Amino acid sequence: MKMNTQGHLILRASHQSDALFHWFYSRGRDEGLGGTTRDGSNLPAGCREGRVTLLLPAGCVIFRVLPANSRWKRPDPQVLLWQVEDELLADVSQLHAIITGRDQTGHYVQAVDKEWLSRVLHQLAQWGICPGAIHPDSAGLEPGYCIRLCDEWVFRPTPGTAATLPESWCEAWLAQQHGSCLEVPNTDADPVAVMQILSRNLPEGRGFQSAKEHLRLSLAGLPGRRLLAFACILCLVVLCFYPMLSAGARYWLAWRLEQHSFRQVEMTFGNTPRGVPPGVWLENRARGSSGRVGSRFTEVFHASNAFLHNLPHGHVESVLWDGKEMQLHLVDVPAGLAVLAQQHSQGSLEVVVQDENPGIPGAQVVIRERRP
Repeated sequence: MKMNTQGHLILRASHQSDALFHWFYSRGRDEGLGGTTRDGSNLPAGCREGRVTLLLPAGCVIFRVLPANSRWKRPDPQVLLWQVEDELLADVSQLHAIITGRDQTGHYVQAVDKEWLSRVLHQLAQWGICPGAIHPDSAGLEPGYCIRLCDEWVFRPTPGTAATLPESWCEAWLAQQHGSCLEVPNTDADPVAVMQILSRNLPEGRGFQSAKEHLRLSLAGLPGRRLLAFACILCLVVLCFYPMLSAGARYWLAWRLEQHSFRQVEMTFGNTPRGVPPGVWLENRARGSSGRVGSRFTEVFHASNAFLHNLPHGHVESVLWDGKEMQLHLVDVPAGLAVLAQQHSQGSLEVVVQDENPGIPGAQVVIRERRP
């Protein structure tokens, strides 16, 4: 039988993400080495290439036994935590939760603060270490046992609960919660010996380091991650909706231009049909006189735009285009336009008022190019 010589490095974080780490490294049947580190400089050579497990203080982990609907084959631990949201000091959305087991009373749910865990992982990444599994330190104890690590005790009263307490609090906690039912596997508080004991009973799973959370938790340690994520989402939304917004803006501008044209024509000729574009309506009215409209009509009409714009508000009975004489006739316009016509008879345009007699309400205006 071939012996597995791959090394196993176990790191136990402190309550503060940047504080002291306890470590224990074993390879094959060696007794192993242990110690503490703040920057990873005194870790054994080659330990980063083997198996790496990160232990979290049980005091930084939330333990709950929560019932789940029997119809749920795979309940979501995050959903289960919402049942006890009022009992938690942290927001459920800021917790990374997993299910480690179950019994008749419910599911064993463990949760840890995402931001705190991401800082721990970010610090280890700076040392060149990426844990393959993350568990609470109590996972290395059998249910009903406790162990002393330096100046604090790690308790695991039941499979679904655990705690880490300072030594000064232990007697009061034991008397209130569990009496003297806990067994102590080793009274020696030597950190290396304690880490060796914890390494023997660690579960095989990945714990908090699930595959779907690994990348997200690693990226969560980057500075400005929330701003970066918001900027990416905003850019994606803009790219998705830009064609729609651009088309809407063009449609709105075209609608405004059309409404302005309707108002100008209506001020000059009175009631006009709203369903017909102004240019088409004018050409149709002019075509009723001559039967054809050429480019000269467009030139004369555009040249007379200033005169038409200054006509008093009222109704123009009809507009006729004389294709033979190349002149525009406005029939039954308001009287008293002689001065206005004289003002606009300049340059190449000639405006002539005809049939303007006292007592007759309407007159005829001829607009044409000036003749030599």
